[in-house]
Amino acid sequence: MKTKNLVRRLQHGFSLIEMMIAVAVMAIVSAGILDQMDAAQQRNYSEQLKLDNFQEARDFVDQFFRDINQVGYPNSRLVDNTSILWVPALGPPKTTYTWASPYINKGT
Repeated sequence: MKTKNLVRRLQHGFSLIEMMIAVAVMAIVSAGILDQMDAAQQRNYSEQLKLDNFQEARDFVDQFFRDINQVGYPNSRLVDNTSILWVPALGPPKTTYTWASPYINKGT
């Protein structure tokens, strides 16, 4: 009977110190994991911001080149290039062009 009480007293569970140590270890591991997750989220945010800025710059350059391509001389299908005054090197500078279609400058 004495041995049965002795065995039961030695096997009744974890002590408070053992539980506190286990909780402290779990807290340290959890803190490390959360710190790494926070760093990964910050990296993801900064990379997404860089990607968005780069895409916006690319869109700006594309629009810039589209605008540049539309500036300058009118399309050759819209201009009467049989006129000698159309060629800038041969004639005096003109501010208006001779249009091939009478409907282009109808209102002016």
